Amino acid sequence: MKILLLEDVEFMADNIRTSLTGLDAAITIDHFVDLASALDAALSVSYDCLLLDRNVIGGDGLDVLTALRTRNVRTPALILSQLNTIDDRVTGLGAGADDYLGKDFEPRELLARIHAAVRRGQHESHPLILKRGAFELHRLAQKAYWNGSDLKLEPVQFDLLLCVAEAHPSPATYDAVWVAGWPSWSGLNIQKPWIQTAISRMRRKLRESGVSAEIKAANGGYVLEV
Repeated sequence: MKILLLEDVEFMADNIRTSLTGLDAAITIDHFVDLASALDAALSVSYDCLLLDRNVIGGDGLDVLTALRTRNVRTPALILSQLNTIDDRVTGLGAGADDYLGKDFEPRELLARIHAAVRRGQHESHPLILKRGAFELHRLAQKAYWNGSDLKLEPVQFDLLLCVAEAHPSPATYDAVWVAGWPSWSGLNIQKPWIQTAISRMRRKLRESGVSAEIKAANGGYVLEV
């Protein structure tokens, strides 16, 4: 599980990190002390959960949450703050937090609440990152990863893979693939030989990169099998 932690008090960050990783060795934590860097990371990296303090460098951790929710980023978020009155908790939950705890937390309860928030949000999508099996497709950077390794796809290969992945588990039609790969030609007749050649090259590139998923021809298009 990959967690973003926004906390500008070092000993508190160390306490949270030690507590969580001690209970669950599969947890990794990226620690940030200011709003700007935390927001940048939350928009570009696929996290399973966000742990946000309120009073931090640059303002209120709720500002990060508000910015993410405005962009429809639904990553589960838990507020962990000394600001823990009823009004504080109501404000945090109203801003889009999935849960709210005071800093006098018990580590096992914190971990249980993180797992609960992740379970509730596991079907939500990240607008900039698409996951399909071991694939992770970063729309903004136009990069595709398999088990964390950059596949170094050409731009048209990335666009075609993203198109097929977005349609999964249904097939991506020839129309959709044509528009994704050759948008400036989308008003013209579909050139199936172009599509077939590009898909063939992408399949070869994926095999050479150790990708076990397959892109198979389907009735009227292509389907991703992961």
